[in-house]
Amino acid sequence: MSEPTGDRPSWRTVGDVVGKVAPALTIVVALSLYFGWARDSAMTDYLGFPESTRSTTNLTYELGSVPALFLPALAAFVALLAWRLVDPALTPWLERSTPAGRWCRRLLLFAWLILPLAALLITGLAGRWVPWQLIVPASLAAGVLLAAYASAVPTRQTARSSSPTTLLVGGLVLLLLFWVVYEYAQVRGEAEAARFVGQFAAKPGIVLFSQEDLRIDAPGVRMTGFTEPGIYRFRYQGLHLFSASGGRLFLLPHGWTERRRHVIVIPDTTLVRVDYLG
Repeated sequence: MSEPTGDRPSWRTVGDVVGKVAPALTIVVALSLYFGWARDSAMTDYLGFPESTRSTTNLTYELGSVPALFLPALAAFVALLAWRLVDPALTPWLERSTPAGRWCRRLLLFAWLILPLAALLITGLAGRWVPWQLIVPASLAAGVLLAAYASAVPTRQTARSSSPTTLLVGGLVLLLLFWVVYEYAQVRGEAEAARFVGQFAAKPGIVLFSQEDLRIDAPGVRMTGFTEPGIYRFRYQGLHLFSASGGRLFLLPHGWTERRRHVIVIPDTTLVRVDYLG
């Protein structure tokens, strides 16, 4: 006879927990990686060069996405918690054959259409102050979830998560989530790039010393040549360091504008020296 195990979790229980957590964790990691790449791509496109030239690692994308995704993730968890609190009272009310319950259920079934139309109306009235490209996919994803919830209410006890309808709805919501993440990354990336160049007047930037004449011809950049003996014979002022990646320095001139997007890329070697000014 085997001894009773008491309340100790079995390996089967641990496997069930891992099987439920692993897919969700995989989706979260994929979304954060995708967000990091899309945000950095939006930043570099705004500044005037492709993201592929930076050789950014996946770990950098992941770590860079954490601060930007903190508030959206917090809002999503709060919404899920609120839904869990409302669901026990809302489901029985929708299951009753009352006129109000049937009317509310019909509205929820068409939420996938009502919410995006309302979002378009709001963004049209608000103008450029509201990012419509972000609100529309977010409202569509919320509408699909509400419609799926309303359609599952009468058969909630018999519905299975592995049914074809549930899988189709889950796949559609996942695609919409990637759409939302991409649009949010575009908005966030362009805003961060604009804030970066907007601080040029308040930040002194860097001073670049070089052994050879780099022939930098950019607005706001000043070159000084030294005749006295020394390793570095040229000094460049009026530069701002955007990033250092893949053995290269990505610099922006002090006179960068949206009409004249100028990005300077130089090798990060011992031939140059960078002084950071506080």
